[in-house]
Amino acid sequence: MGLVTFSPGVSPQGRPLNGPSTTTATKVVYDGMITSHDVDDAPRNVRVVSNKKYNVRVKQRRHPDGSYRVNFADEVQSICSMVTNDDLVRSVTVTSARVPQVILYTDRQIQEIKSLCFDKRRGSVLSFDKTYNLGKMYVTVGVYRNLAIQRAGSGDIPIFIGPIFIHGNSDFETYAQFFCALSVRFASCDCRQLRLGSDEEASIRKAMQHAFPSASLVCCTRHLKDNFQRHATKMIFFADYLYTYTCVIFLYVYSVIDIFMRCWEGILIYVFNSV
Repeated sequence: MGLVTFSPGVSPQGRPLNGPSTTTATKVVYDGMITSHDVDDAPRNVRVVSNKKYNVRVKQRRHPDGSYRVNFADEVQSICSMVTNDDLVRSVTVTSARVPQVILYTDRQIQEIKSLCFDKRRGSVLSFDKTYNLGKMYVTVGVYRNLAIQRAGSGDIPIFIGPIFIHGNSDFETYAQFFCALSVRFASCDCRQLRLGSDEEASIRKAMQHAFPSASLVCCTRHLKDNFQRHATKMIFFADYLYTYTCVIFLYVYSVIDIFMRCWEGILIYVFNSV
């Protein structure tokens, strides 16, 4: 049974009633009105209450100032109306043969990304990852570490949410529109100092490269490790030593690479200072 909403002081038949408005199951409303009202005021059957519920929903949809949304098209129309008066909703793109796309971010997020992410050595990585199972649409969320803040207890640097992309397609053209829109906001920055992170989804990485050709693309270690373990289990000679090989690759090798990069950077500095 659905829920029904009555206006204060009005019965399902339009007669005035005394008492507060009701929002509850249809059968419960019918039983309560049968016992608490006279025969002339009480509904004849449950169908009368159900019809009242339907009429209320129709009036809500037709009301010019209402925010009631009954289907996907109504939701898109409501989002489009928010572009002009909401600081978070920046654009809604509707094109032929594609699901509408929504870009969300605030001016504060853009300013923080400019100050925190455009430093290749000490800055934060601006990462994007597509989420699933949130509804009919995909949501690609950007995140970055706010290096200006540190947790009092653990000392960890918190992760902040950045630009958000709501979309129904996941191809290169879809992501290119999102990242190109962001590149316009970062036109005054040196994108050679920017590091963009993602998983191994080819369409995201291709769109990043297209919109930020001079930025460095990095891949999430967790995704690399999961992919390695998933494929390694299919190989017989890897199965018994999966944990050992994982530790070697993702702990020892990464440590060696980090040491090598630090030494190489010191060598370059020494050479340039000697010239």
